[in-house]
Amino acid sequence: MATSHLSTSLGHVEAGLGISVMPRLATPQVEHPLIATVPLTAPTVSRMIGLVERRGGRLSPAAIRFRKMLVQEWTTY
Repeated sequence: MATSHLSTSLGHVEAGLGISVMPRLATPQVEHPLIATVPLTAPTVSRMIGLVERRGGRLSPAAIRFRKMLVQEWTTY
């Protein structure tokens, strides 16, 4: 069963209707009585993420530093 929303997918798993593949941050972060999270290790799974900022907007000095830090960190992967 295909779904468009992560919460719906988790609900289906919780109801015993199947399994789901989703980002780690979308899975329960604490012990869940009905859902087990199993990391995928082979093959390696990755996804593209990006920064979003307002077009033509001005960032605060703190936001500029944060953006620079994120770009430096993410470009090492």
